[in-house]
Amino acid sequence: MQLFIRNAKGSKDRYALLSQANLEMLRTYWKAYRPKEWLFYSSNNTGTHITPKAVQNLFNKYVKKANITKNVTVHTMRHSFATHLLESGISIYHIKQLLGHSNINTTCVYLHLIKIKSLNITSPLEQMASESEKANG
Repeated sequence: MQLFIRNAKGSKDRYALLSQANLEMLRTYWKAYRPKEWLFYSSNNTGTHITPKAVQNLFNKYVKKANITKNVTVHTMRHSFATHLLESGISIYHIKQLLGHSNINTTCVYLHLIKIKSLNITSPLEQMASESEKANG
């Protein structure tokens, strides 16, 4: 349940998660178009892959069609993906791997989107105080 992405951002190869629902959509697409080298070809029939600009244009088209007024980009989806993973309890290390970051500090940029309260973490000092109260109580 992984998707191999060749020559992604930073000219890095990486794997991405592939949900069952997306797998089914890709199977339907594959059966209809039978792509050879690239999964998604450029629309100008040059035999090359779809460009990042073309993806952004399609994204903007459907953002407008969905009447989304917030300023969003394809990269917003990447931030949302990381945010939802973090909120669901996935470690920042694993998110770093999924995003293909070399440095954990790059991944930490996504932490500002999370309210610390939502992480459901208790300070070790609180835990120690609670244990001390139980022992003395």
